[in-house]
Amino acid sequence: MKQKLSLKVLFLGKHEDHVEGDVHDICPIYSSSTLIRAGKMNILFDTGFYPMGKRLVEELKAEKLEPGDIDYIINSHYHFDHTGNNYLFPRAKIIMGPAEWEYERGSIRYIAPRDPISLGDIDIVYTPGHDQSHWSAFVTIDEKIWCLAGDAIRYDLMKDGLYPAFYSKKAYLKSARAILEKADIIIPGHGDIVDGGKKEMLLEKVKYDMKKLVVPEAV
Repeated sequence: MKQKLSLKVLFLGKHEDHVEGDVHDICPIYSSSTLIRAGKMNILFDTGFYPMGKRLVEELKAEKLEPGDIDYIINSHYHFDHTGNNYLFPRAKIIMGPAEWEYERGSIRYIAPRDPISLGDIDIVYTPGHDQSHWSAFVTIDEKIWCLAGDAIRYDLMKDGLYPAFYSKKAYLKSARAILEKADIIIPGHGDIVDGGKKEMLLEKVKYDMKKLVVPEAV
C-alpha cells in the first residue's frame, strides 16, 4: 500500500559571493530545507546552516511539528551549509553517505556507495560530483516527480556553464543529467525551484558540456 506523501519547502537556500579587494565573502550561505511527510514519518532533507536554526523550528511549528517529531534527516552531503542544524533533532536518524559518516556522531543509518535505497516511497539516489558522497531524493506526488537535489543542481551557476564539481566534473554532469531527465520539479540546495523551461535549458546545456568532455582518440 502506497504511503500518503506530502512535501513542503520550509525555505530555499541562498549562496551569494561578494568580492571586494582581497576579501571574498560567501555569505549568506545556507541550503534549502524541505519537509516530507510519508505516512506517519516526518523527514527533513537537509537542515541548512546553523544561523537558520530558529527559522527552521518556526517553519516546523507552522506545520504543527516540534523538533522531536522529526524521524529522519536525509543529508545530501556533509557540508556545513546543509547539516548545520542536525543537532536540533535528537530523535532523528541521520541518513548520509559513507564518506561522510565519520564526521557525525549519533544515530546514523549508513548508505553503501552507489546503492540506491528507499525510505518508504522516497528513493534516495547516489548523485556524486559536487561531493564524493552526494545523494538526492526523488518523491512522486500527484503524478509529478520531485527531486530534492542538494548541490547536484545549481541553476544560477549551471546556466552560465559553471559547475560546482569539487569531486568530479564528469560525475557532476552525469548526475545532473540523470536528475534533469527524470524529475519534473527540482528543489536545489541553493536558489529557486527549477522546472519547465529552466529545466529543459539546463538539460540541453549539460548534454552539450558532456560531449565537450569526450576526448577524441589519438590518430
